[in-house]
Amino acid sequence: MRIMKKIFFLVLALIVAIPMFAEERPIKVEQLPSKVVTFINNYFEGTTITLAQVENRASLTQYEVKLSDGTDLQFNKSGIWTEIKCKKNAVPASLIPEKIRVFVSATYPDAYIKEIEHDDRLYEIILSNNIEMTFSNSFKLLDIDK
Repeated sequence: MRIMKKIFFLVLALIVAIPMFAEERPIKVEQLPSKVVTFINNYFEGTTITLAQVENRASLTQYEVKLSDGTDLQFNKSGIWTEIKCKKNAVPASLIPEKIRVFVSATYPDAYIKEIEHDDRLYEIILSNNIEMTFSNSFKLLDIDK
């Protein structure tokens, strides 16, 4: 029983301590990976970067960028986008996989994609009518949350 108690408290201590190792700090635009700056210039022309941050955790580095039009972007350490949240406009169509874009326009013709997030397994989108959809990386619809 003592060993189980020690293990429990060790696990609890780790759960509490790990977030303490996460560091999120503002950085200069020049400190962003060049891939991030090129991406913004190509897809969000006419906007400026109002905030750039780097978040370092034990095994994760990511960049967060806020644009002058309110768009929030997130990139992995390689400078590949992982999340796009547009406040005023649609996510640029060329950033949305074609099969997802076609499905959304056929199913919800009056809505547009205002947020998209992806990782190694999934794409998650939120439409302008607040419907949320989850797709596999092979673009199979997995879930709709109305």
